[in-house]
Amino acid sequence: MTHEIKIEYPGILSAVLKERLKVTLAGQPDITLTLRGSDENVRGIDPTVLVAIVAVADTTLGALITGLFKLMEKNKGETIKITGKTGRVVEISGKLTPEKLSQCVKVAKELDIDRIEIK
Repeated sequence: MTHEIKIEYPGILSAVLKERLKVTLAGQPDITLTLRGSDENVRGIDPTVLVAIVAVADTTLGALITGLFKLMEKNKGETIKITGKTGRVVEISGKLTPEKLSQCVKVAKELDIDRIEIK
Protein backbone atom coordinates (compact mmCIF):
# COMPACT_ATOMS: atom_id res chain seq x y z
CA MET A 1 0.00 0.00 0.00
CA THR A 2 1.30 3.47 -0.86
CA HIS A 3 0.51 6.87 0.53
CA GLU A 4 0.93 10.37 -0.93
CA ILE A 5 2.43 13.07 1.27
CA LYS A 6 2.72 16.73 0.21
CA ILE A 7 6.03 18.27 1.24
CA GLU A 8 6.28 22.03 1.70
CA TYR A 9 9.41 24.02 2.42
CA PRO A 10 8.74 27.76 2.11
CA GLY A 11 11.58 29.60 0.43
CA ILE A 12 12.75 26.63 -1.66
CA LEU A 13 11.24 25.88 -5.07
CA SER A 14 9.65 22.44 -5.27
CA ALA A 15 11.97 21.35 -8.11
CA VAL A 16 15.04 22.31 -6.06
CA LEU A 17 13.64 20.59 -2.97
CA LYS A 18 13.00 17.46 -5.03
CA GLU A 19 16.61 17.32 -6.24
CA ARG A 20 18.04 17.93 -2.75
CA LEU A 21 15.78 15.31 -1.21
CA LYS A 22 16.64 12.80 -3.96
CA VAL A 23 20.31 13.07 -2.99
CA THR A 24 19.48 12.69 0.71
CA LEU A 25 17.20 9.69 0.05
CA ALA A 26 19.51 7.87 -2.38
CA GLY A 27 19.02 4.13 -2.07
CA GLN A 28 15.39 4.31 -0.86
CA PRO A 29 13.45 2.41 -3.56
CA ASP A 30 10.13 2.69 -1.71
CA ILE A 31 10.02 6.50 -1.97
CA THR A 32 9.10 8.23 -5.22
CA LEU A 33 9.26 12.02 -5.47
CA THR A 34 7.09 13.78 -8.04
CA LEU A 35 6.08 17.35 -8.85
CA ARG A 36 2.42 18.22 -9.33
CA GLY A 37 0.51 21.39 -10.05
CA SER A 38 -0.45 23.25 -6.90
CA ASP A 39 -4.09 23.47 -5.81
CA GLU A 40 -3.52 27.14 -5.06
CA ASN A 41 -3.35 29.67 -7.90
CA VAL A 42 -1.36 32.53 -6.40
CA ARG A 43 0.84 34.80 -8.50
CA GLY A 44 4.52 34.82 -7.64
CA ILE A 45 4.47 31.56 -5.69
CA ASP A 46 5.89 28.24 -6.91
CA PRO A 47 3.11 26.70 -9.04
CA THR A 48 4.15 23.14 -8.18
CA VAL A 49 4.06 21.01 -5.07
CA LEU A 50 6.40 18.15 -4.20
CA VAL A 51 4.64 14.89 -3.44
CA ALA A 52 6.35 11.87 -1.90
CA ILE A 53 4.74 8.56 -2.73
CA VAL A 54 5.80 6.15 -0.01
CA ALA A 55 5.08 2.67 1.15
CA VAL A 56 3.42 3.04 4.54
CA ALA A 57 6.07 1.25 6.59
CA ASP A 58 8.09 2.38 9.58
CA THR A 59 11.39 2.22 7.70
CA THR A 60 10.11 4.17 4.69
CA LEU A 61 8.47 6.93 6.73
CA GLY A 62 11.57 7.02 8.91
CA ALA A 63 13.82 7.51 5.88
CA LEU A 64 11.64 10.32 4.53
CA ILE A 65 11.49 12.13 7.89
CA THR A 66 15.24 11.67 8.44
CA GLY A 67 15.93 13.13 4.99
CA LEU A 68 13.73 16.13 5.72
CA PHE A 69 15.45 16.72 9.07
CA LYS A 70 18.84 16.67 7.30
CA LEU A 71 17.64 19.28 4.80
CA MET A 72 16.14 21.32 7.62
CA GLU A 73 19.44 21.38 9.52
CA LYS A 74 21.39 22.43 6.39
CA ASN A 75 18.97 25.26 5.65
CA LYS A 76 18.52 26.44 9.24
CA GLY A 77 14.90 25.32 9.48
CA GLU A 78 13.53 24.93 12.96
CA THR A 79 10.40 22.82 12.92
CA ILE A 80 8.80 19.95 11.02
CA LYS A 81 5.01 20.16 11.01
CA ILE A 82 3.15 16.89 10.31
CA THR A 83 -0.51 17.26 9.32
CA GLY A 84 -2.99 14.42 9.09
CA LYS A 85 -5.97 14.09 6.78
CA THR A 86 -8.29 15.04 9.66
CA GLY A 87 -6.43 18.33 10.15
CA ARG A 88 -4.68 17.26 13.35
CA VAL A 89 -1.18 18.78 13.52
CA VAL A 90 1.98 17.83 15.40
CA GLU A 91 5.11 20.00 15.34
CA ILE A 92 8.52 18.57 16.12
CA SER A 93 11.57 20.77 16.51
CA GLY A 94 15.20 20.43 17.40
CA LYS A 95 17.84 17.89 16.47
CA LEU A 96 16.68 14.46 15.29
CA THR A 97 17.48 11.75 17.80
CA PRO A 98 16.54 8.07 17.43
CA GLU A 99 13.78 8.62 20.00
CA LYS A 100 12.43 11.63 18.09
CA LEU A 101 12.52 9.71 14.81
CA SER A 102 10.55 6.88 16.38
CA GLN A 103 8.03 9.41 17.72
CA CYS A 104 7.72 11.09 14.29
CA VAL A 105 7.05 7.80 12.53
CA LYS A 106 4.48 6.77 15.13
CA VAL A 107 2.70 10.13 14.90
CA ALA A 108 2.81 10.11 11.09
CA LYS A 109 1.11 6.72 10.99
CA GLU A 110 -1.48 7.65 13.64
CA LEU A 111 -2.41 10.89 11.87
CA ASP A 112 -2.75 9.25 8.45
CA ILE A 113 -0.16 11.77 7.33
CA ASP A 114 -1.17 14.07 4.48
CA ARG A 115 1.40 16.85 4.55
CA ILE A 116 4.84 17.68 5.94
CA GLU A 117 5.96 21.28 6.18
CA ILE A 118 9.36 22.56 7.21
CA LYS A 119 9.33 25.94 8.90
